Amino acid sequence: FRPGAVVASEFAPSYPPQSKDVSYGRLATDPLQKGYFPVPTPGAINAEGGPGFAPEVEFSRIGGTFLDAFPLELHTADPAAEIHYTVDGSVPTVASPVYTAAVTVSASTRVRARAFQSGLLPGPVGAEYYVLLTPTAGAVNSTLPLIVLHGFGRGNVPADGEYPAFFA
Repeated sequence: FRPGAVVASEFAPSYPPQSKDVSYGRLATDPLQKGYFPVPTPGAINAEGGPGFAPEVEFSRIGGTFLDAFPLELHTADPAAEIHYTVDGSVPTVASPVYTAAVTVSASTRVRARAFQSGLLPGPVGAEYYVLLTPTAGAVNSTLPLIVLHGFGRGNVPADGEYPAFFA
């Protein structure tokens, strides 16, 4: 905030919904406009901001176990948004594949997707985990609870601090 500003009244009449690790304030390019800032700039003017976020990506099937390959569809509430996705666990960027048709899920994988839209900041990263059961595991019948754990081949916590694992 600017020196002398009273934060409680700076954004009256209401303060918009917030997102983790994203600040909200006045745009440097137009101080009368307000926006979101995903890159911190302590002691400096706000930079790389936008008026809002692209919509959330919706998955046609929630994560879980499966026995047979299936088509996975991705959608957003706004058809103008472009969906990018990954199947290697990385965060989708504009350089990631663009979703144009259903993705066939035929092996254990984590699908991550994010919407991008002109004039807006990237939307939240959505992710679902799909674990292929072997026919033997799929045929197990027990009166005891069964637990399925899958670490997607990673034994170490990656640099982003996110440890991919599936538990059901």
